[in-house]
Parts: sequence; structure tokens; C-alpha cells
Amino acid sequence: MMRILVLLAGLSAAHAAITVSLGSSIAVPLTGRFRIYFSLPNPEDPQQLPINENADEQNTNQVFAFDATISSPGDTFTLNATHLGYPLPSIADLPPNK
Repeated sequence: MMRILVLLAGLSAAHAAITVSLGSSIAVPLTGRFRIYFSLPNPEDPQQLPINENADEQNTNQVFAFDATISSPGDTFTLNATHLGYPLPSIADLPPNK
């Protein structure tokens, strides 16, 4: 399994889309399930990665997942309001500037 960490700040519902482009160092073609996690800093453990703070509970980190195929370096894919998430169902539902 390959993990890629993307850090985002200041996403607002007015700009409820994220476009991801993977660099030329990624071996292609690549097909799989892409997950994007949203997390607030953990004051008790600031080094904790968001992927390690998830649970099947309402207070878990926000996550969105979708299938993607990358055919060549530089291909992009976009997470938008049509992709379902948990615990909030849409990226448009995220609180502004959190």
C-alpha cells in the first residue's frame, strides 16, 4: 500500500473541491482507492498523523474516498461535493476555515 500525505489549510465551502496531482516519481499506471483525511491538530500529540486518529465514531476525523486511475505522471483527479464522506457526507459540509 502506498501512502501519500497531502496537507491542506483554510478550505472553505465556497471552494469545495480539491484537485490532486501526483509527481513524476510515482510509478504509473496506478489504480486504486484514494483517501483524503481532514484533521485538526491534536494538542496532546502534535506529531500524530491524521490516518492514525480514525475510528468508527462520529468524533472521528473527516475522510473522503474515491477510486482513481493515474495513467501518466501529472494526471489529476478532483475531490468535490459529489464524493461521499464520513462522518459528514460532503466536502461542502465542512466548517469554514477549520
